[in-house]
Amino acid sequence: MARYSQRIRCKAKRTNGTPCGNYAMHGQRVCHAHGGKTPIAMEKAEARMLADKVAGLGLRTDVEPHIALLEAIQEAHGNVRFYRQLVADPDTRTPTLVKNYDEERDRLVAFVKVGLSLGLAQAQLEAESQEIEIVWAD
Repeated sequence: MARYSQRIRCKAKRTNGTPCGNYAMHGQRVCHAHGGKTPIAMEKAEARMLADKVAGLGLRTDVEPHIALLEAIQEAHGNVRFYRQLVADPDTRTPTLVKNYDEERDRLVAFVKVGLSLGLAQAQLEAESQEIEIVWAD
């Protein structure tokens, strides 16, 4: 995974020449006592960690189109449920959340329409009626 995901020890040395021994701050090679808390170091660490997270974006994977569509439907449905809870609570409701909720519902409906037009629901029902186990990828 990410180059900075594991806890590493600070690479700095104490004034007597011995290794520091503290853990380095996330995304850095040094601890807070050796410059890891400076604004520039924190900014660069954040950029490194973000770059590590997005390194896998866009990589080609082998997936059956119907599985990818079903996963997209499930993800969008989960997002709709998440936003619905936030929008339902007056303390957390904001115009941005309402907009995100509406957009995610539209996205879910679009995915479902594609799935229905391709007959995915019928194929899934047939598989279930034949007691074929459908395993979802994690």
